[in-house]
Amino acid sequence: MHDSVDATMKELFSSCPEILENKAIMEKLSKILRRSLAAQESLASKFKNRQIGPMVFEGSALAEHKFALSKIKDAIGQDLFYTVFGEEGDYPELLIDPEHLKEVVEHYRYAD
Repeated sequence: MHDSVDATMKELFSSCPEILENKAIMEKLSKILRRSLAAQESLASKFKNRQIGPMVFEGSALAEHKFALSKIKDAIGQDLFYTVFGEEGDYPELLIDPEHLKEVVEHYRYAD
């Protein structure tokens, strides 16, 4: 997972060299991303194992995205946050493709 986190961070923050070059900020961002990925993995597992339903999964996944983005905003400041994510970063529900989420839910709903 370490390599994928590093690659994801480089991709996310490629438009902001001042973030990529700041080791302390990159460490904070790495912790935020790792925690968020672990939370998302746990949600996906619970959904796959039918411990939670599609509505709980969708709501919890959205809440996790909002939480992670708010932590990123706190870590890098509003100006850099908007440079990377735009103002849309404040509204992750607008960034999630509802058709893709529906496909994921349907896939797991009928998976054996």
